[in-house]
Amino acid sequence: MSIQRTGKNAIQYLLVATAAVVVGQGRASADVLYASTGDANRIVSVDTTTGSVNTVFTTPNPPPDGLTVDGAGSRILYLDQGNNAGSGQLRAYNLTTGADTLIAGGLSRPADITLDGPNTVLVSEFNAGRIDRINLTTGAVSRLGSYGGTPNGLTFDASGRLFAVLGTRTGGPTGSFVAQLNPITGAIIAQTAGLNSVDGLTFDRFTGQLFGASTLGSVLYSINPNNLSSVVGIALPGLADGVYSNGRGDLFIGGRPPAGQTGASIFDYNLVTGVITTSATIAGSGSIDLVGAVPEPSTFALVAIGSIACAGRYGLGRRRRRAAV
Repeated sequence: MSIQRTGKNAIQYLLVATAAVVVGQGRASADVLYASTGDANRIVSVDTTTGSVNTVFTTPNPPPDGLTVDGAGSRILYLDQGNNAGSGQLRAYNLTTGADTLIAGGLSRPADITLDGPNTVLVSEFNAGRIDRINLTTGAVSRLGSYGGTPNGLTFDASGRLFAVLGTRTGGPTGSFVAQLNPITGAIIAQTAGLNSVDGLTFDRFTGQLFGASTLGSVLYSINPNNLSSVVGIALPGLADGVYSNGRGDLFIGGRPPAGQTGASIFDYNLVTGVITTSATIAGSGSIDLVGAVPEPSTFALVAIGSIACAGRYGLGRRRRRAAV
């Protein structure tokens, strides 16, 4: 059953009623994910076909949040939020040697991470209202942009455009909103209206849509990257946190349990059938962020395309033309 209505700020919502939630059904192929468990201080691997969950390693400091896999697929890059302001870290766990190393520290509750090139990542600092670019070799941190509010999810689309979840800022909408950013200057190019507490953000190659998970609204937002005013909300059977697309018609969402309960779930939303199932249950009551165990080989090429395009549009191309005159 579905219900359609026009909501606040002229956003159209599609609320899909979900009846039963079934373990391990609805996929044509297996996906192995890595997931961070916010209250258990560990990174786990999840087989979304069998529902099996295994600890990969225990993080040295509480609690882990956003994570990704490097371009070689040999390291898990993850964010340690830290216990105090400015104590957050970007760390790397080597899947072959088991070595856990510090890449950069001094971050203020780092929330999400995305690959930005063969040797750099972008990291959102939730408590500092900014997004940074971090060199994976030197650990050098440079500022992409300061936005106020509470930045969170980060992703690139298939054409190399950068999108981020940003919180309330001066002159901006109330609530969370998804914005397209210039990956060189950090300038906001376009943005959605205010949404309800968006956390994770991913681009899905199967549909060409962005998807953002709401931590408080039990909603998955489908967002048109070419028209950020076009937003559809899909009801989930639980609170949502991280979201990951396998690019083949499935979205995996890390679901938080309700207050006072334990047992976080990983939901599988099949984009063809519209069916939402439970792929796995993870012990604990904290947040769940997700990433695929195998990196996508096209990521760096797409990022490069987007950076070159933005460089030409937002100043570098114009400077070259003036120099040639």
